[in-house]
Amino acid sequence: MNRYRIKNIILKNLTARSQILVLFLLLFFLSAASIYNIPIEARSSYNGDNFSMDIPSSWELIDQDIGEQIEEFIYLAPEEIDPGEIEGYRHTASVNVAVERLAAEFTAEEYADIIIKDVESRIDDFELIARENVELAGEAGIKVRYRGQMNDDESLVWQEWMIVENDEQAITLTYTAVEQLFDDYYGEVQSIADSLKIEN
Repeated sequence: MNRYRIKNIILKNLTARSQILVLFLLLFFLSAASIYNIPIEARSSYNGDNFSMDIPSSWELIDQDIGEQIEEFIYLAPEEIDPGEIEGYRHTASVNVAVERLAAEFTAEEYADIIIKDVESRIDDFELIARENVELAGEAGIKVRYRGQMNDDESLVWQEWMIVENDEQAITLTYTAVEQLFDDYYGEVQSIADSLKIEN
C-alpha cells in the first residue's frame, strides 16, 4: 500500500482521535474548578492492560471506554472527579493517556503530523510552540507543545508525548493546563511520563 493511500486511510479514521479530543474538551471546559499549586508528591501505581505508570497519590483517575479504536483511555486530574458527572467538570490541569489501534502502518513522525493538523482545525489561535524527538517508555517518539483557546476562554497549553509501537498501536500522553499554571504542574507530569511502561 503506497504512502499516499495510507495517509488517506489514517485521515478517514480520525474518528477515534476526535472522540478523545471532544471528551477531553468537555472535561476541561464545562464547569469551574479551584486553582492548585502542588509540589512533587508521593506516588501510587496504575496498572492497565497496555501500560503502567506512577501517578501522584492525591490525583483522581478515571478509566473511560470511548470507542472501538481506543483500546485504553485514562484521565487524571489533581481535583476530585465524580465518574457519574465527569462531563460537568473543568480542571485547571489534567493528563490523559490513550492507546489507539491504528488503521494502517506509519511512523511516529507521520502520526504527529496528523494529530497536529487535527488539533489545529479544532482550537482557536493555534500556535505550535515546540516539537522535538524524545524517548517515551523506551521507544522513540515525538513531543509537541502548543497553545490555543476554546470558545474565547482562557489560553491553554497542551503538551503531547507520542509513540507508535510495532507500527500498529499509538500511545499518547497529553498534559493540558491553563497557561498561567502550566509550569506549576509540569514537574508532576514529567514524572508521570518518565514512569510510563508499556505492558506487552
